[in-house]
Amino acid sequence: MYCAPAGKRVGGRLPAEKTGRIRYHHHVPGRGKNGFADKSVGSGYRPEIDGLRALAVVAVIVNHFNESLLPSGHLGVDIFFVISGYVITASLAGRKSTGFADFLLQFYARRIKRLAPALIACVVLTAIIICLFDYTPGKSLATGLASLVGLSNLQLFQEATDYFASSTKFNVFTQTWSLGVEEQFYLIFPALLWITGFASGNPRRKKVLLATLGVLFAGSLLAFIVLSRTNSPAAYFLMPARLWELAAGCLVYVGLHDQSPFPPAETQAESAIGRMAPAAILVLLVAGLWASSTAGVYATIGVVGLTAFLLASLRPHTPAFELLTQPVVVKIGLISYSLYLWHWSVLSLGRWTVGIHGWSAPIQIVLMLAAAVASYHYVERPLRRAEWSSQSWKTISYGAGGLVTAAAIILLLHAYSSLLFIRNYNVVVPPERYPLIGSGLPFNPTCVVDGAARVLKSNTFELCTVAPATAKGQTIFALGDSHAGALQGLLYGLHEKLGMGIHLVETPGVPFPMNRDALFPLRQILYDKIMERIRPRDIVLVTRLYLDRTRSNAPRDDLRPWYSDVKKLGDELGAKGIHLVIVGPMPIFHFDKVGLCRPGPANINVCAVPRNVLAPKIDAVQVALEDLARRSSNIYIFEPFQILCPEKDAMCTPVKDGIALFWDTDHVNTFGALSLTDDFARFLGKSGLISPP
Repeated sequence: MYCAPAGKRVGGRLPAEKTGRIRYHHHVPGRGKNGFADKSVGSGYRPEIDGLRALAVVAVIVNHFNESLLPSGHLGVDIFFVISGYVITASLAGRKSTGFADFLLQFYARRIKRLAPALIACVVLTAIIICLFDYTPGKSLATGLASLVGLSNLQLFQEATDYFASSTKFNVFTQTWSLGVEEQFYLIFPALLWITGFASGNPRRKKVLLATLGVLFAGSLLAFIVLSRTNSPAAYFLMPARLWELAAGCLVYVGLHDQSPFPPAETQAESAIGRMAPAAILVLLVAGLWASSTAGVYATIGVVGLTAFLLASLRPHTPAFELLTQPVVVKIGLISYSLYLWHWSVLSLGRWTVGIHGWSAPIQIVLMLAAAVASYHYVERPLRRAEWSSQSWKTISYGAGGLVTAAAIILLLHAYSSLLFIRNYNVVVPPERYPLIGSGLPFNPTCVVDGAARVLKSNTFELCTVAPATAKGQTIFALGDSHAGALQGLLYGLHEKLGMGIHLVETPGVPFPMNRDALFPLRQILYDKIMERIRPRDIVLVTRLYLDRTRSNAPRDDLRPWYSDVKKLGDELGAKGIHLVIVGPMPIFHFDKVGLCRPGPANINVCAVPRNVLAPKIDAVQVALEDLARRSSNIYIFEPFQILCPEKDAMCTPVKDGIALFWDTDHVNTFGALSLTDDFARFLGKSGLISPP
């Protein structure tokens, strides 16, 4: 499968080189009974590459257990990509076929046998298990379904660009994104080898392929660098931005095809530099996995480059080779595919159950290894070595049949997952939003305007506005980003309790007033419509995201100009007899699924945050808002933090009395917003904005 190591040139080719264990040739590898190389002449198996796979998969697992232990360990996936490009090129070079169709069918038959069995086993079993613990497993099951057709990276990319998407840590099939990248690469690469003539063994076409690969490498690397700054999910998940890593491995194989990467062995075998160069590269490669996570692009390029150099330089009788070919290292490399699949399933399921802790880690490691070993010995290796059919198209059909069957199982699980759910954390999770009967709500998608899928229509304003109970009744108009949208339950309560009219159109990510975002004109159009309809004594309700999720809940940088614009808005509305109410900041928590915020030791909710940690940051914003109110007779400040996390409580929690108040880290759900109704009504009465209830 791989290029030969150093040795004497004989008629333009390298002879087999005895290492005492393995003979090297340019042929597809075989496996012996013990899972190591078939030692027969003609075996091209390079055990050191399995050793490199072991390094990659261990780095990924350590990083996924705890990022602080190996900050860039996730780059083990990038090592896999380089190896994959090398291996796939080697497996296709000079392979006999009767034509282009036969060439492709043979390749896809081998890929089906190599990848599908272990993937199907992991996806089906993990899908069944997650349905036992996740009351809404739709996201995970959708990713698992997409992985069966090589599209999970696209599905995860779409989620990554969703402002409200759940963390991928709780998606049990997140790891399959890399398979999607590789499988999409397989759609173009075999054809490229055939078109350039390299696949037929024509050495003259080597330069054509090198030039083509070079162009693809450069274009993809440029796309990766640019997207890393402008659209990081695209740089991470999409094949065009990852193609350069696979191409790096391809270039190494093509560049060294039918020639040694070293001078003749007798001139270099005793050279200290020749012996130590691979070791130095290996040390640098491992060091790159410890690079800070902020190194980003630089660390990725470094790890990919070092992996390519290591593939080109590794040879027997060098310290790096001896280290990577230790039996235990090679065995980990042999099961690396199954281990990569199962490690994430175990970790993610752990997060759904006992969590990831120091005491649980040894148990979870044992489970990963046990699942991987069982998958390798009873699924992956037997089915890869078995002859499914003498005809490639039939082999592909059998594999497709298995994938379709697995997909059908996933769809059934999705339909009947509630029947399997057995774990109840005693947390009732209300819906994020619910309809206000007779109003045209719920507002998603009707009353959300994002300038994309949910556009501002001619009837949006009317559908999202509910008249007061009496002709002279007041209306409260809520404006702002998703945090204004999250107050729907409160508006529902005011309509039911006080008969107030309500209006709500959410513009995600676009607070009001001030924002200069591209969506701001839409927000302004809605405000202008409100001004056409609003009457004296009506209320404009404004809120937004005040604290920065990415900087430990520090106040956001754009608040100062926003305060200034709010002051102007208050004066403008006051001149028309309209009141302006600002809803202050909510607590910000740290959780991925509020349903997992179960009671922990001393009956304290595990998602709780000490109040003395949150309060100073909330107070800093609240003081600025109160200063606004002092400087304007028409600005009134409502403090939800004091209600959701009163001073008597040592901890702030998103769950009270077994009912979730939040639907994500900083948005109250319908019940949480509704629970504010009585306090808000009293606030309006004390402020003289309405008659006391």
